Amino acid sequence: MKKWFISQSRKLYFGWIQRKKKMSNGTKLTYVLNTVPESDTLVIVFSSLTLKGKSVYNHVRSLNHIPHNRLYILDNFGYEKRGVFYLGEKNEMEVRDAVEELIMEICDSESITNKIFAGSCKGGTTAVYLGLRLKASQIIVGAPMYYISDCLKVKFGDYLIPMLDEDNPNSYNELNRVIRETVHKESYEGHIYIQYSTNDEYYASQIKPLIGDLKKKKISLFLEQAGYSYHDECSRYFSSFLKSVLAEEIKLIS
Repeated sequence: MKKWFISQSRKLYFGWIQRKKKMSNGTKLTYVLNTVPESDTLVIVFSSLTLKGKSVYNHVRSLNHIPHNRLYILDNFGYEKRGVFYLGEKNEMEVRDAVEELIMEICDSESITNKIFAGSCKGGTTAVYLGLRLKASQIIVGAPMYYISDCLKVKFGDYLIPMLDEDNPNSYNELNRVIRETVHKESYEGHIYIQYSTNDEYYASQIKPLIGDLKKKKISLFLEQAGYSYHDECSRYFSSFLKSVLAEEIKLIS
């Protein structure tokens, strides 16, 4: 009964404060924006994978205390509206383009000069990907995935189907290369903070290769090894990591 009450209260709360906007390509985004007029910093948090139910906002309470603007964007697309890694369906990038447009619009309207991208699991993958593309000041992530198709195939096959173009024989490989190609292509002068666990079942195949390629690019990395045993626990550990890193970063940019 308690869990049901919390779930319903959460739905009512976010249903009241969230906004919806149709972007120039026709994609409708749902998001929560908390503004702090005297701040020129925007913290953007992306949602992780959900095992059941629609996409939800993550790490909202963790950031209630910070004196800066916060943006939470839902990835309510794809399979049962559980997410498409903020990319799109059928190997398209309509969601990515809409999200980037929204972020830049908010940065312009709020006179933002520091962009901090954050998230765990799927949210971490997106934070790395869009953070590199949009030249974030800092990127703070937990257990990010590197090869999306391979990641989804292992445990989330239903998520993968709408993301692939069934008429394109290279669809699987193209989606798999999206993050890696961006890491190799984009220059980046900010800091990337990564929390991970060597016990994570995705560590060897996903997280370790990403860290290795970021090191080869000589990107400034700060790594923390956490003690969780399974990937599904990464979000809980990441909340504390996110708060501690932000506390230090906010001191530097204030």
